[in-house]
Amino acid sequence: MIKKKRVNVQVVVRCRPLNADEEKLHTPVVVTCAENKREVCAVQNIANKQIDRSFVFDKVFGPKSQQRDLYHSAVSPIVFEVLEGYNCIIFAYGQTGTGKTYTMEGGGRKKVYFHPK
Repeated sequence: MIKKKRVNVQVVVRCRPLNADEEKLHTPVVVTCAENKREVCAVQNIANKQIDRSFVFDKVFGPKSQQRDLYHSAVSPIVFEVLEGYNCIIFAYGQTGTGKTYTMEGGGRKKVYFHPK
């Protein structure tokens, strides 16, 4: 009997807030997050017609989310699995300027490492 490997892929989304330049230009917010519904909604205006689209993910972190919350909810369980000998990966994907590096490394000069409790 051939044993199938269990694959567990999760898609976690973090939506960033508007940056200072976007706020200065009064850029409209076109992406909203419903963390409790695990949903991200995007609004597009095409030919004077508003198109709303929503997408559901395994976990959604809104623009007010903190690094610590994201780490404890999405990263820490994966770290524990690695320590138990499982192969794991955290892959950050997205458009330039959307906050991938900030989410993966933090925003300050001082590196903060979280230790499991």
